[in-house]
Amino acid sequence: MIDSSFPRPKDKQMTKIFEGFRENAYRCTAGHLTIGYGFNLDNPAVVALGIGRTISQEAADRYFEILYMDAVIGAGHYVGSDVWDKLKDDHRAILTDMIYNLGASKLNTFIKLKAAWQAGDLAGVRREMTNSKWFSQTGRRARALVDMV
Repeated sequence: MIDSSFPRPKDKQMTKIFEGFRENAYRCTAGHLTIGYGFNLDNPAVVALGIGRTISQEAADRYFEILYMDAVIGAGHYVGSDVWDKLKDDHRAILTDMIYNLGASKLNTFIKLKAAWQAGDLAGVRREMTNSKWFSQTGRRARALVDMV
């Protein structure tokens, strides 16, 4: 089962820094209407929270906590609880950040990456992360996560 003591505050801060904060809605690089800390306004979880086209940083911080915990749960499901429980904290943070950034459905298409995590093949994890469209689209974020592996 996913350890409730995770994520550590520094891991959440890393994701906040990667996302940046925007008070007003904008189009992200994928063309989605986005606000706050990368909240995709088309995401059903974001819609359920009632987030509009403007947001205060205080409200965004509260919503971020909810959406980040959803990402933690999604990351645990992605690799399976038996693998999740054995991962280093940095590796959990990588997977959580990728789910937060991509969404669970998109990360689930990274089948070879999932297999590498499950096999404990860190060279394979780095290779699959690097050889993806995500890597070329996310720049410094992707490079930093690969370096953390």
